[in-house]
Amino acid sequence: MYIYQKKIQPKNISAKITSALCLVCGAALLILAQAGYIAIPILAQLLGLVLWVAAVYIASAYLLRDYTYSVQANSKVGENDTLSEIYDFIVYENKGKKSVKVCHIELKDITLVRKITPESKKNSTNEQKNIKRFVYNTQFAASQKIEILANISSEDYSVTVTYDEELLSVLQKIYKNDPLC
Repeated sequence: MYIYQKKIQPKNISAKITSALCLVCGAALLILAQAGYIAIPILAQLLGLVLWVAAVYIASAYLLRDYTYSVQANSKVGENDTLSEIYDFIVYENKGKKSVKVCHIELKDITLVRKITPESKKNSTNEQKNIKRFVYNTQFAASQKIEILANISSEDYSVTVTYDEELLSVLQKIYKNDPLC
């Protein structure tokens, strides 16, 4: 049973523009280097290739994939369980028609759910260094994200996902064991 499921497909105008600019600037550098208009052509060619690689990375990371976030009941439901023991958070990565489960967290393992903004990022100075981080965010240069901190098998994990008000509300209610309705 799903209490939340949403496929996040942001518009990513900034990713499209950045990727296109990298492609055009890289092509211009390669053409100018080949035509002899640049004094040190090897550096221009190298920079042109770096720009092309950046364009391909931006396109593959932010434009060609999206994620489906799901909060659903697990199969280990008991009578006296809290909400966090009943539900799991699952992330599916979608590329074209293919969908693969890339993250599965039992909500009982979550230690903190928070909204990340540029202001909160500046104020947080006590970041742990030995935490394993996973980013399932498809927004290029996003101003808001959701971070889920979990302790699974005595290891600390951080999962960053695209900001969605409804997802944040559901996760915080389950984390605090508040009624969902």
